[in-house]
Amino acid sequence: MLDIFSISSTAFKRVRNCSLSPGIPSDHGAVGINLSRSSIKHIGERKVTRGVINWEKIRNDSITRATFNARLEMLNQESSLTYSSYFENVLRAGADTAMHIIDKEKGWFEDKRDTLLPAIETKNVLLNQMRAAAGAANDAYITLKEELKRATELVSNKVAIAKANWHRKQANLVHQMCTHPAQAWKASQHIIARDSCHHNKPVTMKMKMEDGSLATNDKQNAEVFTKHLQGVYNATRPRFALAAETIRQREELKEIGEAITWKEFNDAIRKLKCGKAPGITAVAPDALKCLDGPNKQQIFQYITDFWEDDADYWEWHTGIGVLVPKKGDLSDPNKWRGINLN
Repeated sequence: MLDIFSISSTAFKRVRNCSLSPGIPSDHGAVGINLSRSSIKHIGERKVTRGVINWEKIRNDSITRATFNARLEMLNQESSLTYSSYFENVLRAGADTAMHIIDKEKGWFEDKRDTLLPAIETKNVLLNQMRAAAGAANDAYITLKEELKRATELVSNKVAIAKANWHRKQANLVHQMCTHPAQAWKASQHIIARDSCHHNKPVTMKMKMEDGSLATNDKQNAEVFTKHLQGVYNATRPRFALAAETIRQREELKEIGEAITWKEFNDAIRKLKCGKAPGITAVAPDALKCLDGPNKQQIFQYITDFWEDDADYWEWHTGIGVLVPKKGDLSDPNKWRGINLN
């Protein structure tokens, strides 16, 4: 009696050999199949990201902007309003109004996956059929060989088109440097990385400690940077006091000390650059450009109270330290740039 084993065509491509396995002598034998798993990729569960607030849509779309400001006014009336709670309400109103799911950047293959996979599968089927008919000098083998050649050319053409379309898409993003600088710089980095754009090389922080050894945990890294940044931001340099006498007296601008006007406030909001990282409140400059009516008046009141010494906010004295690596030996703290977000 024959034993029949069924296996999918995809898995059949990974079969290296199939033979009887030696074991306990009996009238039955065990069949072993060796599979090559090096090229089988495991696809995990697809997870949906929480997304980010689409401030651009709120700012540019009048209906969405009105909905955002109405929602923010409602949240401000529900509880006692403070500086901290106000910005928490800004984030809540933005999340309730316009959330945007950011897809992970795909390479040229994933971008045209639906077009490329059928062509590659057709080519693989023809290749398997030609291998099965190898050694037979007949018209069927010659026909399969010609079809395989055309299928291979078709795959090469589709790959070239997919790469060209992907580069065109990235180039269009680069041309939007004036309106979306962060997105444009990211696209330019993808063009430079080419086929490896989907992979971000991790930067492992291992700072050199005083004894010459490398740090092994975040606490040791923090201790190295704490001492380094304290010296950077609190550096004292010798000064010659009499040098001040050689500086010519400039014209005094007494109007600088006057109260902040509504026009100055609006001009400052208008000049804010979009796409910048937020500080301790997690509210980006884009959000301030979306405020209208009483919501914008509330921000003006907070600034006026601070200017006139009627209020102080701990958020204005606290920042988020971000370390950006430079080039060279990254175990040296001088090869890192410290940025304060507040």
